[in-house]
Amino acid sequence: MTTKIAVLLTIFPFALLLGSIAAFMLYVPVVTIGATVTILLALVLTFTLGVIAGGRRIRISRMIRRLQS
Repeated sequence: MTTKIAVLLTIFPFALLLGSIAAFMLYVPVVTIGATVTILLALVLTFTLGVIAGGRRIRISRMIRRLQS
């Protein structure tokens, strides 16, 4: 009886360690992919905003006249 308990107490921590490592390896790629997609989406949105803003002409001469008067 005590040998069975000793064997179980020896095997159980290794099973917990193996399960923890497996869970960690399954979780990390999801976070990495999510972070990469978020960064790429932010870059695309920033580029799009730049294209939209760059397509508009700002007339500086009118703005300067309004500020001076």
